[in-house]
Amino acid sequence: MDKPQKRQRRDWEMIIESWRSSGMTVKEFCSEHSINRSDFYRHRKRLRNETQGLVKIEPLHERQSSLVIVETPNRYRVLIQEGVGAEHLGIVLSVVERQR
Repeated sequence: MDKPQKRQRRDWEMIIESWRSSGMTVKEFCSEHSINRSDFYRHRKRLRNETQGLVKIEPLHERQSSLVIVETPNRYRVLIQEGVGAEHLGIVLSVVERQR
């Protein structure tokens, strides 16, 4: 019997994102997708630790106003209206980061 292929980092990122959007518990998700729960928890923790402190920023255009979505590693999303100064943005992000 062939040994299963080792999952790569990108595979685990997609698996964890699929779990987040599934609405299932980890136990249900892993059972349905034949994933070892210990592996799941280990890789989720590793990826969380690697991305700690990184912030994803993407522009969002609605009607005539410009908004920016700031998504933090602890899964908070902040909508920022165009024209908000760096000082205020820094204050908001520091408050969000303390919500761990």
